[in-house]
Amino acid sequence: MKSIGASMLCVVALTGCASIPRPTVLAEVDRIAKSKKATESRRSAPQAYAHAQALREKAGQAHESGDSAAAQIFGETAIAAHEHSFVLARLAEAERRRVKAEATVADHQEQLARLDGQQQKYAAEADAYELRSKVERDAIPRVPNPPTDPKRERARLDAARGLASQARLLCVAARLLSGNTKSLTKQFLALDQLSAKLRQAPRATPIDDAISARAHCLSSLTAARRPAISEVPEQSVSSDLLTELSQSPGLDLRRDDRGVVITLRDTFRGRSLNADAAEIIARLGAVSKAHPNFPILVVLHTANRKRVGMDRTQLAAVTDALKKAGAVRVEAQNAHNSQPVAVSGSRRAARRNTRVEVVFISPAL
Repeated sequence: MKSIGASMLCVVALTGCASIPRPTVLAEVDRIAKSKKATESRRSAPQAYAHAQALREKAGQAHESGDSAAAQIFGETAIAAHEHSFVLARLAEAERRRVKAEATVADHQEQLARLDGQQQKYAAEADAYELRSKVERDAIPRVPNPPTDPKRERARLDAARGLASQARLLCVAARLLSGNTKSLTKQFLALDQLSAKLRQAPRATPIDDAISARAHCLSSLTAARRPAISEVPEQSVSSDLLTELSQSPGLDLRRDDRGVVITLRDTFRGRSLNADAAEIIARLGAVSKAHPNFPILVVLHTANRKRVGMDRTQLAAVTDALKKAGAVRVEAQNAHNSQPVAVSGSRRAARRNTRVEVVFISPAL
């Protein structure tokens, strides 16, 4: 009996001396702590990683002290803390990518702005070269045009009247830009003499004089623009205004040697502006107020010359409406029927040829 009792006591003693099995949660915590994600969180979220590691150590200490329940709780909490550190690491990485992407976008936008500036510069230079080439071509001495048969002379007469009218409008544009009427006195005097000669329908049309007059007026307009071009050579102000006006609905826009041209048709009800035309002209007056460096030239084109009194009243209606809307520098010219866009006698020719041009004279093409 004594032998049996001693044996049992020995077994109990041996059982008590055996170590408590390590909870599986601690093995899981160890595996997570050695993972690639933990390495990333240690770099990107060091505080959260340190907190998770502290909980892992407490779990190990609790197990070593024989407190399995505390070891289990600390181990599970350490796993949750590691998962939290992983989330913070991903957020930190996403933030780094966002900052890098924004920097890349800003760099690309800066490059795009530089390219836009270069494009505007090159476009302005191209416009200037094109204008200069027009002036040079018109200034080249021409072979005189000798008289020809009556049919061709009539065609020349129409062409000469159109060229003389264009010349006058170009000289008026130059006067509006420069403000110097004295330098253009001789050209306007020559234009008056040419117009008087053309009204008499001479047998030999002075087509060469009309070509020369247009070339001289275009040259004067180019000279009037030089100060603005030299001041801001990289800007194409005419293109900028054209882009702005193109965003306004219902406008017939184009650009010519004078600047930006808005053509209006069916403009009047008798001697007054109709409602639609009044609304458009009010918008143009507001644009002119915002761009005071663009003087405005109003040009009336008609299907015939036998309506002087009505023409004068209609031109006054347009200029008054522009000034009321804020335009400062406005001048009006009557081109009569010298610049038709449709052949006289053709279908709806009169309606197409009767029109109003509101020209924003560009200070620098």
